[in-house]
Amino acid sequence: MILDIVRNPIFKGYVSFGKVRRDRVCYKKNKKDTWVIADKANPDIQIVSEKLWQKANNLIDSRSRKGNKLLRLLSGYTRCGYCGNYIVPKGKDKYCYMLCKGKQKTGHCEYNKNYKVDILEKIVVGEVKKYLDTYKKVDLKKEIAKRVKRVKRRDEKIRFIKQKINISNNRLVELKSEIVSALMSGDIEKNQKTNEEFNKEINYLKELEEKLSKLNNEILQNTMEIESLKTYIPTWSKEFEHASLTVQRQILDKLIDKVYLYNDKVEIRTKYPISTIIMGAKI
Repeated sequence: MILDIVRNPIFKGYVSFGKVRRDRVCYKKNKKDTWVIADKANPDIQIVSEKLWQKANNLIDSRSRKGNKLLRLLSGYTRCGYCGNYIVPKGKDKYCYMLCKGKQKTGHCEYNKNYKVDILEKIVVGEVKKYLDTYKKVDLKKEIAKRVKRVKRRDEKIRFIKQKINISNNRLVELKSEIVSALMSGDIEKNQKTNEEFNKEINYLKELEEKLSKLNNEILQNTMEIESLKTYIPTWSKEFEHASLTVQRQILDKLIDKVYLYNDKVEIRTKYPISTIIMGAKI
């Protein structure tokens, strides 16, 4: 609180906006370079001189420990299996442990294992190697062929649904004309009946469009899977072990969704379709 007061330019007479933003149920600070600050000080609201304010801020800057965030192999992947919060490394070298941010904030979390970072990385890397080794036992050509067939089948369904959508749209045009005609003639019974039919047709059209959207998404997913299988899988097992940290993280990004830590286990959640192929391989 004291730091926020000392940092606030309002005390030297400069009105400022955009220092915080609302994020769901709480407020978060914006970066200082995004603040909107007045060009001139307002003497009516000034509490301390600009010189004194700047001196205080320079003193804080000189004492702050900025440091560099060390990028680790699993940075951004680890989550607490109990509260779902990020689990982040704290400490240095061999005394670097994985701590739950949720437990640090509230104290209410069952997680107390505090894995050493190097040990956790060895566990995950070991599992990744096992996964990659199974690719040698998987016929990737068959996996790709399966997905190509899926795309073709969905293409046929899409053509059929599009025909139905055209018919439905034409029927809606006819019903609109009938509704107008019934309104002009004052035929209440016909108007009510036509409106009911119109609403049914609208719902039917909505169902068709939802099916079409779902099929398009499935085609997109299968197409991406095909490209992923063709591009990445053959090189992963060769590259991973001796690759740089950057390349290893790129491979993990294609393979791993999240790593959940529990007191008695480490759960590695892989991305579809890679996990399906791996788990289906006969070892």
